[in-house]
Parts: sequence; structure tokens; C-alpha cells
Amino acid sequence: MPEEALSITIKVPCGEGQTAPHVAFSGTASGLREGLGSFFGLESKSVTSLTLHEILVEVSQLARSAEAITSGLGAHVVPQASAPTPSAPQGSPTGSPASAVLEQIASCQTADELRRLWAANQAAFAEPVVMDAWKARGRALQAS
Repeated sequence: MPEEALSITIKVPCGEGQTAPHVAFSGTASGLREGLGSFFGLESKSVTSLTLHEILVEVSQLARSAEAITSGLGAHVVPQASAPTPSAPQGSPTGSPASAVLEQIASCQTADELRRLWAANQAAFAEPVVMDAWKARGRALQAS
């Protein structure tokens, strides 16, 4: 039986633990590649050289990071076409070092900017949610 004919089911966890929400995909390898890429907003050119397993690892990390940021700091998803971000994410303490660095991470346009931000704010990167956001932004910049 050809590999493309196999039906595969993938569950992507959106948090830690057994009770965390997840999203499930079923289909052939090429259909899953397209579905995962579309659902998680990945550029098709960035995933063509990856195996399905590598794509699953990447989208699992994206899903867990997004959940950690939203639940840990009360952040909200802001569409890319929206107005500029406010001075502090809603639900996070104003003036918090983590919230300030998260805003700076989101505004970085190059990998060099991200590196300089990391070098200048070592204490804030001790928080896992900040490091996860930094890594996710780096992957997003690399994919574009």
C-alpha cells in the first residue's frame, strides 16, 4: 500500500497535562502537511523540506507556547492587521518586566533585533513564558 494512501490521525496538544485542550487532524501525509500548515499559519515553503514528524514537533511547540503566554500572562491574540499594540497586554500587570519584554519580542522585525533584546534583558528570560515567546518569534521570523 503506498504511503499516501495511509490514513493518519494527529493530535496536537495546546497545553501541558492530560486535560489540556488539543486539536486533531486526520488524513493522508500530504493532506496533513497542508492542514497543519494552514491551521497554524505556516508558510508552505517553510515546511516542504520537513518530515511530517518535524512539522508535528514544530506545531506542538507553537500551540504550547501560545497557551503558556495566554494563560500565564493573560495575553490575547491580536490579528496582524490590527492597530498597534497597547503599552501592556490586557490582564498582565502594568510595568511588569515580563510584559514589557513580551511586547518588545512581538515588535522585533529581525533575528538580530531578537538577539540584542535577549542580550539586554537576561533576567526577564529566566521566565519560561518569555523564553517561549522569544523562540516562537524567532521561528516566525525565520519562516518569513
